[in-house]
Amino acid sequence: MGDARSSGFSGAGIFSGTPLGRLVVLSGMAGIVFLSMSVLALQPETGWNWSPAEWRNPASMDPAIWSSLATGLLACLVSAWVWALKPADPAATLFAMSGVATLLFCFSSFAPALALPLPEGVVAWFWIVNMLGASAFGIIMICLFLIYPSALPHWRMLTFATVVGFGVWTLLRTFGPWQDFAEVQRITTVEMLAIAVTVVLQVRVSAGDPRQKAIATWLGVSTLVGAGAFIFTVALPLTFGAEPFVRENYAFSFFLIIYGGLATGLLRYRLFDMGAWAYRLAFYAFALVLLIGLDLLLIAL
Repeated sequence: MGDARSSGFSGAGIFSGTPLGRLVVLSGMAGIVFLSMSVLALQPETGWNWSPAEWRNPASMDPAIWSSLATGLLACLVSAWVWALKPADPAATLFAMSGVATLLFCFSSFAPALALPLPEGVVAWFWIVNMLGASAFGIIMICLFLIYPSALPHWRMLTFATVVGFGVWTLLRTFGPWQDFAEVQRITTVEMLAIAVTVVLQVRVSAGDPRQKAIATWLGVSTLVGAGAFIFTVALPLTFGAEPFVRENYAFSFFLIIYGGLATGLLRYRLFDMGAWAYRLAFYAFALVLLIGLDLLLIAL
């Protein structure tokens, strides 16, 4: 899968397992979830209504809703782009999973800002998804830096310990008698410390190879700045009982630094062994989705 020709941009095989087909399908799925959550956010306080005329004015809604939706969608689209190109690569797969986790914790974060009355049980599921998504992001990023760009010593054992340790901690505080959704702040703070340690170790292990070291430094700094900014402005203050410096929904946008760093690094350092041809795929996918959207609009008119 080294260039556009080998990626199979033939019209007959677009949806037969080609990178373009995978990207279009994944983007479409993310778009459907985005539209579904947008419709939910637009519902009036009088109850669910299928008539757009009765929906809330988007401009009058809490901007935090749109900030969360935009961040989750963009993160998911960039990660889907990477996975569509390298579906068999463990590191690319982990990065794609991080995008899904970001979408989950962003899309489930604005229940209090909804006008539509929701049963208490439904609101609880918003927080459950938010907690699982946030913790999953941390677990995934730790596992990613255990193997990419170089496999750290004892990475299998460390991966197992990461998944089991943080996974059990998260599940115990999400379900059952020890349920405490506020614990997600402490969990993600500790995960951030673990990410920082693995990034430092990754840079040291890759020191003998200038390209590998550059990749580890670039992706590591992007992650530490992006996720770290959220931790230090929101999670860390809440962990110690203080008010966050930035509203959580707005602070989610810090995570886009990670995905923006990846997009830049693809060209500069060939992250995940991809180069300029990756951008050609993104262009083709965008053009195809735009064409389909225009067709649907014409049909609706």
